[in-house]
Amino acid sequence: MGNIEGSLWLLQALAKMGVREFCLCPGSRNAPLVELLSRSQGLKVWTFFEERSAGFFALGRAQVRGGPVAVVTTSGTAAAELLPACIEAHYLGVPLLWVTADRPKSYRLQGAPQSIEQVGLFSAYVQSCLDISFADGEEVCKNEIRKLSLWDQKGPAQLNLCFDEPLVNAPIPESQVLDFSPDQEAAFGGRPRGLKSLDLPSVNFVEQFARQSRQPLVIVGGLPLWARSPVAELLSALGAPCITEAPSGLRQGPQSLAGLRWLSDDFVLREAIRSQEVDGILRLGGVPSLRLWRDLEYELRDLPVLSLAWPPFSGLSEGRAKTLDLESILAEPSQILKFLTPWSISAIERLRERDQRRRQQMDSMLATEPLSEWAWVRHFSGVIGDHSQVFLGNSLPIREWDLWAVQEEKNWRIHANRGANGIDGLVSTFLGLVRGGEEQNWALLGDLSALYDLAGLWPLAQVEKEWGVPVQLVVVNNGGGQIFRSLYQNPIYQNSHQLDFSHWAKMWGLGYRRVQKPEDLKPLDSGSMIFEVCPDNQATQRLEQALKRGL
Repeated sequence: MGNIEGSLWLLQALAKMGVREFCLCPGSRNAPLVELLSRSQGLKVWTFFEERSAGFFALGRAQVRGGPVAVVTTSGTAAAELLPACIEAHYLGVPLLWVTADRPKSYRLQGAPQSIEQVGLFSAYVQSCLDISFADGEEVCKNEIRKLSLWDQKGPAQLNLCFDEPLVNAPIPESQVLDFSPDQEAAFGGRPRGLKSLDLPSVNFVEQFARQSRQPLVIVGGLPLWARSPVAELLSALGAPCITEAPSGLRQGPQSLAGLRWLSDDFVLREAIRSQEVDGILRLGGVPSLRLWRDLEYELRDLPVLSLAWPPFSGLSEGRAKTLDLESILAEPSQILKFLTPWSISAIERLRERDQRRRQQMDSMLATEPLSEWAWVRHFSGVIGDHSQVFLGNSLPIREWDLWAVQEEKNWRIHANRGANGIDGLVSTFLGLVRGGEEQNWALLGDLSALYDLAGLWPLAQVEKEWGVPVQLVVVNNGGGQIFRSLYQNPIYQNSHQLDFSHWAKMWGLGYRRVQKPEDLKPLDSGSMIFEVCPDNQATQRLEQALKRGL
């Protein structure tokens, strides 16, 4: 089976599985795929020179599509560059397919140029790894490729393709194109198929938790697009106080949860636990970013925890919490509702009054430091239009958003990379999430996160051409990793710097504005833009101390 014939058959098989977007990193070893994809019709092909950015861009595309996206690389260390995005996709449950071109199998373990051991490269972070050589013959290759149909698309998979030379071993007539009908396109944000009800042991876990916790606090972490409306309905039916973190997409809506949403403030939460007004934790969705979650391993270890998780990772040490698949719960919500006793109205009202007092105190405190980082986050959240996309960077931005962003219902589509919680690939992921029809597309990033992904703006021109919408990045430049300042005395952790981002914007042809006053941070109609915000670090530190004292 020749390289061109085999590659054509492979792409047709992938299309039937719903793979219709490809992030292509052209090289010599993947030339057969490059030639065919560049002639394709009905497939969307994004091109990249750098594989790490391509992997994170694909991470965003797969989430917004609700279906698989493939990344095609050449051989050698090019394939290794996909590992960070692969890890993130594994912990987010995102279906990415790594199509890694390889040299013939006879070159392995020989140190030949651009030949590394690519099989098993992604270890436990892929659901399957198929190793295919078109030199093995048509029937063998097709049988191997058919095994990919076993991939459940709840995480990444790898397809390693060995190409012998000559790489482009057959002419490709001009009429030879890949053409696929649009009715096979996966729905945006589509919900996985084949949901199953809970088995008996899982039902017993729910019943046991309900006996241990009569008044659990609900913490909602990140949710895929398909789960947000069903989870909101479940929360309304539960009638329990809940913390809806930003990646859940429920922090600024819907209105039905307005009376149940709590401020994610550590002081208020611990007070409720100490007074035994909260006697358990019910987690929905991804692993929370809340500090309280980490402390469930330590001073709060006796608090019962039940996780209805997506993906089904406990987020705690082994055996600490019972973990059920959120998909199964949403398939039949009555499986959990029939066991959990609703909170009394009087208990909810007491907590709501305390929560409102705390909010008022925090708002008054914030008004005294209008140039603090926290005040900038509050202002930023207030200028974003309804029905916009907002991407939040890890480290400080996402935590500050949960505490300080406005609470009004905005119908925002919020995303964050909370799988492995890293700061790499954030610009690339944000651009992958962009699509037409949004009012605005915003990203809020820290300075080190932006520096980590300077190449991430490569596909911006393709994104603007595809969707016809500008993007706006806000970089909070506080001179380094300020999250470490309160944790360690040694300043080496902060990676302090005096860089600015004006030349980054110029390099990619973006507009740039260094914002001095909050009122100057507002959406513009003049194309894609980088806003650089330099908060008053001393003001932020004063607010931190006040917050730790409980105001």
